[in-house]
Amino acid sequence: MAQCPKCGVEVEDGNAFCESCGAALREGVKRRKVRNRRASLAGKIHDRNIKGARIAIMIVAVLTFLEAGAVWWLHSVLKSASQYDQDPELLAALGNIQLLAVAVTLVAFVMLGLFFWAGSNPFGASLTALIIYLTSMLVGFALNPLALASPLGWVIRISIILALSSGVRSGLVSKRGGVRPRRSRRPVPR
Repeated sequence: MAQCPKCGVEVEDGNAFCESCGAALREGVKRRKVRNRRASLAGKIHDRNIKGARIAIMIVAVLTFLEAGAVWWLHSVLKSASQYDQDPELLAALGNIQLLAVAVTLVAFVMLGLFFWAGSNPFGASLTALIIYLTSMLVGFALNPLALASPLGWVIRISIILALSSGVRSGLVSKRGGVRPRRSRRPVPR
């Protein structure tokens, strides 16, 4: 407990003003300013993480649209360059390529939808995008093990996973209705 410098009434620590006379208390004002600065900084970090997650979702969507375009192009080139009607194996391969193109196109549109959804529900959109991205990455590795060898690919994958993970974390904080509490560095008394 502290005393008001104007009227001498005892006031609780952390109060910005005296409850009796309304005088400003320096310690309370300082603490409130520090608390407001911390909350403002935490809010900016929170907003930056959500923006980073939305950008990561958009990058995944753009890359998936490019991949879908490449698969559709491959399908059309193979279909026009061969006599697929006469070879059942080629017909089956073209069917698989077409199925892959449809699946990749659907994932691209889902990611685009998740980008827009992240504006209103960053946690749900980021978590869904992370699950879809990890699943498609694992399926891609199962279908093409050579994709594991690209160091640049790993840098891109890890960057996207980290951005989506920070978006999930920030989205969870915003879902709970506040900024993540700062950990106290003071030892707990026993």
